[in-house]
Amino acid sequence: MTHDKLRILKTVLGEPKRSNPSDKGELDYACPFCHSGDRKKKFAVNVQKDAAHCWICEWRGSVHLLFRELNIDPKITERYYRNRVREASNVEAVESTVELPEGYFPLHKATGEGILVKTILKDFTHKRHLTSKDIDRYKIGYTTEGRFAFRIIVPSYDENGNLNFFTARSYPMDLKPKYLFPHISKNDIIFNELFINWKGNVILVEGVFDALVTPNAVPLLGKELHDLLLSKLIKNRSLVTLLLDGDSEGVKAAKQVARKLLKHGVPVDVVFCPKNSDPSDLGKEKVKELLLTAKSVSQMDVDLLWRLHGM
Repeated sequence: MTHDKLRILKTVLGEPKRSNPSDKGELDYACPFCHSGDRKKKFAVNVQKDAAHCWICEWRGSVHLLFRELNIDPKITERYYRNRVREASNVEAVESTVELPEGYFPLHKATGEGILVKTILKDFTHKRHLTSKDIDRYKIGYTTEGRFAFRIIVPSYDENGNLNFFTARSYPMDLKPKYLFPHISKNDIIFNELFINWKGNVILVEGVFDALVTPNAVPLLGKELHDLLLSKLIKNRSLVTLLLDGDSEGVKAAKQVARKLLKHGVPVDVVFCPKNSDPSDLGKEKVKELLLTAKSVSQMDVDLLWRLHGM
């Protein structure tokens, strides 16, 4: 298997610095992302761990992610992983198995339903300043979990329009658990990539409901920037604006994400939400106003900017 891996890597990445892997299983190639050149060859691929890392541009990820970013034929990926392909993060195969929860019903068609559904609609259309077209566009729906209990369903679609994830939030909020997700790693998908313009200003927020009120927004589904999203931003040379939550944890997370983006040469603007609020609380119109206050940052002034913000 190792010899087959080496032949495939040579086809994809060219000649390595040395013909045989090191004791740790590493080979060094020219980086296909920052184009470090034949002389430097600082792009290390570990054939034992099936992981890659560039010591210049700091791109890192699995060999599967590498081949995916380079648009390599999936058949070559299958050859590389052989019989392990299904358990080796074959995202395309996993995504096709995602289905919306049983009982899902589109929210925009629910105007004749009970008072609680009408309350949900009012929350989305009035408080968050979303229109019925927004609700229809993002296919927001709901499922029932009892007479007075619902889950709001927000589906996610990949760049080809295929369902690849969803979030199911309880309504009222005291229904446990608060969120339900499919059994797919959040690190293997970009939520609602179908709607993202990578050449425009990409805004990173924490949660799905934050993204609904923010233009061209990708939710981190947490507070960390995962490799797939980072690679997509690097590849498209996107301008990024950070708009994370206004609590102390959100402000700290924004600092770490900003550092990571800047380290990889991605230009970053930062917007701070009012204390203890998030974009979902503010609504569509206030978020637009807040984005006008975005400040550009560099590695040199990250600490200064956060100190001025009291962190």
